[in-house]
Formats: sequence, structure tokens, C-alpha cells
Amino acid sequence: MPPVTACAPAIAAAIELLPPPMDTGTLGVHRLKRAWARARPQPDGRPIAFDQREFHLDHLVFDALGIGLEQTMQFLGRAPGFEEFERWIVATTGGVPPIQIARINAALAGTAYPREIEDWLTLVPGFHRRIGDWLARLPEGADPRRQNLHALGSQPVAGRAGDLVIWHGALPHGSRPNRARMPRIVQYIRMYPTAQPYADVWK
Repeated sequence: MPPVTACAPAIAAAIELLPPPMDTGTLGVHRLKRAWARARPQPDGRPIAFDQREFHLDHLVFDALGIGLEQTMQFLGRAPGFEEFERWIVATTGGVPPIQIARINAALAGTAYPREIEDWLTLVPGFHRRIGDWLARLPEGADPRRQNLHALGSQPVAGRAGDLVIWHGALPHGSRPNRARMPRIVQYIRMYPTAQPYADVWK
């Protein structure tokens, strides 16, 4: 975490007393222990001073875990121990899969999600340069849209939220299974030349 510079010295000092962002418990969720500690009163009975950026990151973790902010703050108001807090999260959500935890930690760190989670697109690299010859070699009457395109050398393409992928329209392509608990939302933007030749067999 970068140094806190946008808050008063007293707030910054209080924040530095919190557990490090990477300090985790049984669930292995970054910043969760820090958020728990911030919600607990200090020895003098006062809460940790408020900091907008820290609150935003707490909210991000709670939301990504699937626990509502209001109910979470109500539970933390009972001053539970951290292990009790993690058990409450599991009971409330029905369990947090390792994939979901990996996504949360990657989002907090600003790094790419684990590759096995985010292989979301399949392409046949370089196929746009040989599609003409491949179409010409198909048996008469064969439907090019019903061939085993994976046999041509398909490869997964990994990405994370916000990535832009550009590929040639002649590349066989398709989506891969979404194994995460969160929906996958994409936007397609197409660009066409003014003149586009088509093979008769493809029409």
C-alpha cells in the first residue's frame, strides 16, 4: 500500500497501527483483517479515525465476498474476534471458493487474475493467413462451421477486467467456460472494411 498522504497526521498514525494489508487469516483474503481491526474500538473506546480510501477498500472486500456493508458493520459492532468474523462470513455466504478469493486478492493488488480462472477466449493463432487454403481443401459439401476447429491449434487467451483484445474476423474464436461465481460481462466492437471478399463455401 502506498504511504497515506491525503489525511491528517493523526489519522495516518492510527492507520499505520492496523494489521498490514497482506496479513490474512484462515480464508486468506487480503485486507480483511485490516478492515476487521478498523471496525474495533481503540483502547480508549474510540473508533479508528475515518479515511476515505481505506473505507473504499474495506467496502470493496466486503462486496466481493458477498456480504452486505450494513450487516457486516452491525456484526463487527459486537466486537467479535477475527476468527469469529471469518466463521460468520462462511456461514453468511455459504462458503467462499478459492477462485473467488484469488480474484479479490488480484483486484486489490492490481495484478492479473490467475490464468486458469480468466482464460475467457479461444483463438486459432495465425489462421486468418491460411483460411483460404483450408476452405479449398474441405471435402465437397462439408460445412466449414461444423469442423473441429480445436484440431487446428486453438489456444486460450487470458485477460482481466478492463482488457481489450483485438483479433482478425477470419480467426476461429469462441468463449471459454466462466468458472467464477461472478458473471462475465463483455462488449464487442466490430470494424469492417468497405469491401470484404467472402468465399462461396463460407456463405
